[in-house]
Amino acid sequence: MKKKDSRILAIASREIVAAEACYHRTCYKGYTRAEASPTIASDGCGESLEDEYTNLESEAYQMLFDYIRSDVLANEKIVRLTELTELLASYLTSLGVEEIKLSTKKHLRRNLQAEFGDGLLFENLLETASVFIVPANLSPLHVAKYITTILLEKQDNASQSSRSANIHQAAINIREAIQRTENKMSWPPRPSDLADSAMNVLKELDSFLQTLMTGKKEWPDEIQECRG
Repeated sequence: MKKKDSRILAIASREIVAAEACYHRTCYKGYTRAEASPTIASDGCGESLEDEYTNLESEAYQMLFDYIRSDVLANEKIVRLTELTELLASYLTSLGVEEIKLSTKKHLRRNLQAEFGDGLLFENLLETASVFIVPANLSPLHVAKYITTILLEKQDNASQSSRSANIHQAAINIREAIQRTENKMSWPPRPSDLADSAMNVLKELDSFLQTLMTGKKEWPDEIQECRG
């Protein structure tokens, strides 16, 4: 009211609950801070670069707090602290900040605890260095389901990696077998060199092709007869 801010007066002139107004500790602190005399920067700007960064940082934090309230808490999500750090950095970038200070990311957990208090838990769910943000009202069953999902994803990724390694090794084995084989053919080739009986298919390559084409360890009888 002292600032004669029409936006605030429009809310404060009626029932706060009905207006769905939200009280944010950081917003109140920034809004009611006594205005200091402007610092003249070297380029003549009325506001120093430090003050500008502080204001943008406060705005980015507010965007992050809104996300936590509307998504993490509302939908009972569990997220990694590193994800929120990256999200905060993306908010700052969208606001025009080119270089993010180390202190901004370093103090994230402390700022979250100051804003949400006991509403958020910071846990090492998988006994790793990763810290997870857990809504305090989340049931143990929900947490267990989340951890199980992560473990199953890790197992699936490990299985896919193992299959890729097996395919890679099979290709190397066939390549080495081909390189070890000495094929002597006259040049120009004689008619006998081009006959089916003169073709020599490596055992490794033959086994690979029959499995790839038929899904079986041995050629089906009808294909075996054609090859014979």
